[in-house]
Amino acid sequence: MKRWQVAGGVLENRGRVLLVENQRRGGASDWSPPGGVVDPGETLLSALSREVIEETGLTVSVWERRLYCVTVEAPDMEWTMSADIHLAGPHSGEIAIDDPDQIVTQARWVDSAESAQLMRASPLWLREPFSAWVDNPWAAGTRSFRYRVIGTDRSSYQVTRID
Repeated sequence: MKRWQVAGGVLENRGRVLLVENQRRGGASDWSPPGGVVDPGETLLSALSREVIEETGLTVSVWERRLYCVTVEAPDMEWTMSADIHLAGPHSGEIAIDDPDQIVTQARWVDSAESAQLMRASPLWLREPFSAWVDNPWAAGTRSFRYRVIGTDRSSYQVTRID
């Protein structure tokens, strides 16, 4: 069973949030907050800072707090993923994508309505927790979201929330 640890960041600016477009295999794309896989030897927050710089060109001064965590089990594809999503504090720089994995194709500041529209093709485990935060930010604490994926084909697999 393959296991991934992922870090994601919620960056806000003047009532907007930052999303990145991810190019997937087969030509599909989806939108998500910036972030990615924690490499061996990295701490979660150092990986998150690195991913945000690579995917957006922005430097985050401090990560304020963990907003939510997501666990996804995909037994048919033999993988699990755990993701910790943090709220960015002050950040600087200009949008400039330098993704060595060549997955991120663009980054955009969007309002809540546009984020919902862009993320409608994103997997439920990306879309639902992020939308929960954007639509009704919570003042404290970390929320947890758990999902199970049944099937192996992205076009037909079924995702259910299990908590």
